[in-house]
Amino acid sequence: MAARRKQPGSGRVLPRQSKRRGTVYLIRWRVNGGKVREETIGTDREEAEAALARRLAEVNLGIYREQAEVTFRKFASTWFAGHRSRLRPSTVDRVRNDLEIHLVPFFGDYLVDQLGPGLVERYVAEKVEERKAGEKRSPSSSGSWQPLHL
Repeated sequence: MAARRKQPGSGRVLPRQSKRRGTVYLIRWRVNGGKVREETIGTDREEAEAALARRLAEVNLGIYREQAEVTFRKFASTWFAGHRSRLRPSTVDRVRNDLEIHLVPFFGDYLVDQLGPGLVERYVAEKVEERKAGEKRSPSSSGSWQPLHL
């Protein structure tokens, strides 16, 4: 009997009941016998099986990377520091402004892996409301903000 080649990654698809969505599927995998990782995929089992196959292929090819638990604030600061030297001065000012005034105040304390379409939709809705409220105020009024020293 031939020896079976051992793969560095293993996993499975599991159904779970959700109060809002009915049956949802999550994938659970392990890298080299280490800590079990899991991710909720959605209501389609085939989609979950495809996601698990992609994840295990990444593990088995050696290209899978663990996602560090980092806040958006820390990620943005590190990203900006690493890319600043490659940007034109006007772009540096615009990006810093976008980060300090808009993005970090809203997303700053969220972990990067918590960011998703629902949170972005909430951000956009708040910005729309701010715009509407700003149009109702007189042009001389302005909001206060604190620079974040990125």
